[in-house]
Amino acid sequence: MEQNLIDQCTSVAQKWASDNVFDAETQAAVKAMLEAENYDGPSIIIAYATCISHGLKCGMGQSISSMADAVKSGYWHLYRYNPLLEEQGKNPFTLDSKEPTVDYEEFLKGENRYNSLIAKDENLAKELFAKAKAEAEAKAAAEAKAAAEAEAKLKAAEPKAAPIKEQIAIDEFDKIDMRVCKILKAEEIKKSHSCLKLTLDDGLDGRIIVSSIKNEYKPEELVGKKIIVIANLKPAKLCGVESCGMLLSAIHKEEEEEKLNLLMVSNRIPAGAKLY
Repeated sequence: MEQNLIDQCTSVAQKWASDNVFDAETQAAVKAMLEAENYDGPSIIIAYATCISHGLKCGMGQSISSMADAVKSGYWHLYRYNPLLEEQGKNPFTLDSKEPTVDYEEFLKGENRYNSLIAKDENLAKELFAKAKAEAEAKAAAEAKAAAEAEAKLKAAEPKAAPIKEQIAIDEFDKIDMRVCKILKAEEIKKSHSCLKLTLDDGLDGRIIVSSIKNEYKPEELVGKKIIVIANLKPAKLCGVESCGMLLSAIHKEEEEEKLNLLMVSNRIPAGAKLY
């Protein structure tokens, strides 16, 4: 019944669902409750808890430990399905359970309700225990597959690299003068939230370039670095400073956020070296 209900919930995109154990797996349980509370729609948490009818051999005083073993043996699985994550381009299926570290049958034998079956019909008990274990393993495999498929679906939907621009002739490319420059000084610019003023050694008379890299780099970590610059770009006034050139950088996405990385070269390459 529990599994069918969870399956029904996760098959409907507007429902949030979770299998969980409270107290035994506090972190996973708290995450489940917070996500369920924050979800604007139907939410369901199915939680495992010990009961006096289970007949714990270790006593009800060890309930938390017993619940933890239910997870560690694979008897009870922890996972969450959050439709909001899919809208954010993330995997909506989170599998919190790990590979079993406690023997499944030994866990069952820790409860008198299962021991009473052994006492009544040992052969039948073995048969049913083996069947229950096989079903638990099949469920775990299905959950792992669901998590992997959801991840694969997201990766397949990820946008590819930006399309290549219109082709240019080699003589057009030759007009671009790219040089290696060494950063001598990096300074913040007053009233600018994003720009840094860089004083560069270009192997000639030196130059200043203003670049919007303040959110990615601290001034002190740039000093001494060798970077690539388009040196023959027409000067432009940025933040009140004449900027002579442009830095080359690469932009990529990390967790849906654009990250900028300056292209840097080995210190063995002298300032002023030309790129071809």
